[in-house]
Amino acid sequence: MARCAFELCKVSALWLAIGLGGCAGLSPSPVSLSGARLDEPFSAVRVSVDPAHPVLLRAVDEELLPSIQVSNHLRPLAYVLHPGAHVFWLSELPYGMPFLPQRINCFVMRVTLVAGAGYELRLDPRRKLPVLSRTGEAEPESVGQVVDRPLLLERGCQWR
Repeated sequence: MARCAFELCKVSALWLAIGLGGCAGLSPSPVSLSGARLDEPFSAVRVSVDPAHPVLLRAVDEELLPSIQVSNHLRPLAYVLHPGAHVFWLSELPYGMPFLPQRINCFVMRVTLVAGAGYELRLDPRRKLPVLSRTGEAEPESVGQVVDRPLLLERGCQWR
């Protein structure tokens, strides 16, 4: 009986090790927007979304993104864009329960991105607004503004 329990513990430990090994962080793969080249880091701009305080990037310059992706600690999300002036359409993450009545904030952010620079996009928990700051800098370069607050079950964001 004791030998059977020991063997069961060994098998359980093996499956646990395999399961935990499968939970390793995935390497972040930048998403190219508007034809920005991933292989030219000095002529493009990298915008990383903070996995601790994520915000959803929904569109750049009124061009909707093909899919909505959430940055998390296992797969931090980054975008590569052309430098210059842009308008970001952003939204909060909805709660995990889709059938709970909830409102989400929709934001517009005007940014000017410098070639070769890195930026971090996050939802500032104190202000409850999205902020964009240069990587390593504390002060934001741009702060989003609330433009809509729809009831999630009724409709999506209207940024215009």
